[in-house]
Amino acid sequence: MQNPKVSIIVPAYNAENSIGKCVDSIIQQSLFDIEIIVVDDCSTDETPRILTDLDKQHKRLRVITNEENKSACYSRRVGIHASNGKYIMFVDADDALEKFACETAYNAIETKQVDILQFGVAVKAVKATPGQIEWFEDFLTYKSKDRITGNLLRHCFESKVFGFTIWNKIYNARLVKVAASNLPTQPIYKAQDLLLQFFILLYAVSIDSIGDSLYIYSYGTGVTGGRKFTLSKIAIHMAQAAIVRIIYDFLLSRGLLSLHEEVVRLIAYDLISDNLATVTFCMGTALESHAKALFLRHWGDGSSCTGDAFSDSLSLFLKPVYHLSESNPLFDKLHQQGVLDDYQRGVHEQVKRIEQTLLNDPEPFIPIVMASNEAYIPYLAVAIESIKSTTKTKIYLFIFYTDLEVETIQRVRSLSTTNLHIELIDVSPFIDIDTLYTRAHYSIEMYYRLIIAEVFSYLAKVIYLDCDIVVMSDLHELYQVDLGENILAAAKNPVHKFMASYLEDRLRFSRKEYFNSGVIIINTEAFIRNNTKQKCLSFLSINDSLACPDQDTLNVVCQGQVTFIDQRWNFQWHHGLVSRQEKNFADLLEDEKEDYYSSGNNIRILHYTSNIKPWNEPSEKLANYFWTYAKQSPFLIDILNANIKRV
Repeated sequence: MQNPKVSIIVPAYNAENSIGKCVDSIIQQSLFDIEIIVVDDCSTDETPRILTDLDKQHKRLRVITNEENKSACYSRRVGIHASNGKYIMFVDADDALEKFACETAYNAIETKQVDILQFGVAVKAVKATPGQIEWFEDFLTYKSKDRITGNLLRHCFESKVFGFTIWNKIYNARLVKVAASNLPTQPIYKAQDLLLQFFILLYAVSIDSIGDSLYIYSYGTGVTGGRKFTLSKIAIHMAQAAIVRIIYDFLLSRGLLSLHEEVVRLIAYDLISDNLATVTFCMGTALESHAKALFLRHWGDGSSCTGDAFSDSLSLFLKPVYHLSESNPLFDKLHQQGVLDDYQRGVHEQVKRIEQTLLNDPEPFIPIVMASNEAYIPYLAVAIESIKSTTKTKIYLFIFYTDLEVETIQRVRSLSTTNLHIELIDVSPFIDIDTLYTRAHYSIEMYYRLIIAEVFSYLAKVIYLDCDIVVMSDLHELYQVDLGENILAAAKNPVHKFMASYLEDRLRFSRKEYFNSGVIIINTEAFIRNNTKQKCLSFLSINDSLACPDQDTLNVVCQGQVTFIDQRWNFQWHHGLVSRQEKNFADLLEDEKEDYYSSGNNIRILHYTSNIKPWNEPSEKLANYFWTYAKQSPFLIDILNANIKRV
């Protein structure tokens, strides 16, 4: 649509449970002359499919997909520059608009002739206490009876007449486009509203309000309401320091710092206070040392350049802010050097204790490593139930992670039995995940198998298993595979013609030697001797768009040093999926079929490969094996709740 009255921009990431209702509330607006721009930030759930379906039905809807996950801040930037409307509104993917929202907001801003018009919000409390709602509603209140002109930054951040939220306002599109050009292209995961609003207010000269509640905000579904922290969530909170860095550098480069220095300090004070509150919440938990270390890493202590995001000049500039913050008694406690080193030392001590346990165990055992994040733990738990039911030999199961809640760790440990010993290891001291990339349904945990050899260098070999598997035979037989001098053992990955072309044209790799990395046996000595981990990381650093990042990399690096095992030990279900056949997916190459289908007659490990899983497609052939063990798992309710629409 050319020159619509209002452009509505919706950033979306893994919003399958809400994006349909959100877009529908905008489609149903009484004002027809609008355009809707949804920017999908490489979602890994059903969001892309939902948006594709909606895009086909509605001409006013435009869906843009980022090439990689870059955060809502970047998605808004993309949406803003793609918009054509006279005015711009923002809607979060888990929120909605009242039916007359666009019409009412448009008429009001046209009448009042201001740069920004704020409107009321209907707060829908999903997970919130009355106190939280009261605070939030006060934060959203426009505390003036008149229009405000002049330095809007001071009115927002100093006198706090209005808040920095962007979704309860309609803006002059011209100034928003200018403001958005100053947004960084790197991901900004926290305080994104604040950063965009800062740049908008830098150019805007007038704001007014109306009392009509036009926006429906779901409190407790997004960043508001909850304080259930994991390591990655704490890191995201502390990274708010980068917001101050961006604002400071921008104003300094344009000679505007002296004009707005008090506003910058007030923003920094609010963010530091919020981060101190995060540390306070983590006190007395397993995350305490993490939180303290991350605070010092990002914010420093105000006396020198101790933070990643800070320079000496910025630390000096913020010295008054630190002086105010020191009124919080926790601030002094944070000024401890070596907090992060202490945590890393603790992890290494855990690994050393495990080594002594394994070396001193007189009984035969099978060491197994799996890797998981918070979302995949329920499915890993099902795999554990299948291992319990099929393997008689003692097993030591080690779960690698960098992002699990304390409660989750305790629940997984409780799955241990006399014959299955479970230990969870935070592998953050062993691998720098910030330098690695993800794609599609492949999460960052895929790389953790690269550090197995160095963690368990004293063992001859270790089995690695993906989470999305069901073990259907005793693993003792698999563990007896003789690797010789080879780096690892794995099953062949059958391919269709498109994957074959990718392997041969992009990787220069023979499809007949291509293995699946979801079930592998690692020869620790050979893995280390061949410097496999570093070779893989180097290959990844110059190949940032691989189809199957970890798997492609291991295949290239380990080529010619692989022992191939029967496909029954890694039967990859996606080649036989009914839904794939119905959607006319490419069939296996003819010379791949015989081995694949014969392996299906006596499956040892069933691997639910691809983004189609038995928990989201329970009627698929072979999904029943997953549900058999899921019913035995204490995580069954978690699985059902996460997939309630499909099961």
